[in-house]
Amino acid sequence: PYAEANLSPGIYSLRIVKEGYLEYSTEIEVFKGKTSEYSFPLLKLP
Repeated sequence: PYAEANLSPGIYSLRIVKEGYLEYSTEIEVFKGKTSEYSFPLLKLP
């Protein structure tokens, strides 16, 4: 999915949660005037 956000520069903590999958947490850094693309692994619960 695509999402656009107008965030101030800095470091952000992300937590991705989906039923039936392991929770995933990470930090990303946002830079002024730059577009970033991220992919995050979602692993199914055993």
